[in-house]
Amino acid sequence: MQKMFLVLLLLGLFVFLPLWAVQRRRARRTVRVDELPAPSEKVRRLAADPSRKIDAIREYRQETGFGLLEAKEVIESLMAGGR
Repeated sequence: MQKMFLVLLLLGLFVFLPLWAVQRRRARRTVRVDELPAPSEKVRRLAADPSRKIDAIREYRQETGFGLLEAKEVIESLMAGGR
């Protein structure tokens, strides 16, 4: 009985937990840039200077409360001429 419990526990740790983590990570990446709030004028000014990219990402995150990935995608889109 204890052996079966140990096998199931290990199976959960080494198979199902990593699969769940991968699925969860993919689910977060489904946000489209055009669905996120438009950057403010301050963020646009920061993004206009490539050396201030990190500052622009930081400011966008503070203004919107979104995560690093979403903010990075918005700023990179803005720097590439989008939005």
